[in-house]
Amino acid sequence: MEDSKIDSNPVKIIQGYYTVPDPYSGLSTQDQAKLLAESFKDNDVMFDIMLRTTMKARICGQMYAGGNYGGFWFITHYGATYFYKNNGTWGQRDL
Repeated sequence: MEDSKIDSNPVKIIQGYYTVPDPYSGLSTQDQAKLLAESFKDNDVMFDIMLRTTMKARICGQMYAGGNYGGFWFITHYGATYFYKNNGTWGQRDL
């Protein structure tokens, strides 16, 4: 790959556990995951997080351009969904 190069801009990598505070309990776990992904306002963020609400879900993906673009896998005991954001608008694809 002769023309390839490593970008000099750093990518932030976030991993760990996140427990949703009680005031947000009216939202679905999927909506909580979207809010968490949108909170990453850097240029390039990769994440792998266990999200704890009334249930547990693993979210792993990337967000960029200040949280306006990107996507993540939402994985639970009942299946997986891919949520993607393009120019500020969320979409999804279920497996």
